[in-house]
Amino acid sequence: MAVAEGRDGKITIIATTGGGDDTIAEMGEWSISGISRNMIDFTAFSDETMKHKPGMLDPGTISFSGWFDPTDSTGQQAVIALLSSGTLIGSGTSIGVTYHKLRLWPSTLGYFEVPEGSTVNRYNGIYITGMESGTNKDGLCSISFSGKITGAAIAYTTVP
Repeated sequence: MAVAEGRDGKITIIATTGGGDDTIAEMGEWSISGISRNMIDFTAFSDETMKHKPGMLDPGTISFSGWFDPTDSTGQQAVIALLSSGTLIGSGTSIGVTYHKLRLWPSTLGYFEVPEGSTVNRYNGIYITGMESGTNKDGLCSISFSGKITGAAIAYTTVP
């Protein structure tokens, strides 16, 4: 049985067209949350109990955090730039837009990412929606990011 060890986790990003899969420096925690399916109420007059059927999937949110590293130009600074520009992470070059990928690795065995979009559904990805940073006189400067998944649910890919 292969159980993922958190100490082997990481977060990687391809932040530019033709760029490499860069590890975001100094991260120590990530999570995927809020994946849910809304239920549609189709109760009619004279029904004695409510009736529901499955509606649309909300792919949820992600968050990741660690220690601030101002020299991490291909990781933390790239994520800040994507937040500032409102650029979708996870779009594909096949549809004529800049290519980005964000991968959340629980271990060396594989990673979670949003599947690439197509010309029909080109909005598969993650928008970075927030960043927080802080410090105090006794500690290191922390940084955290949050994002909204859109277009498709996150999927797990095993590394061969």
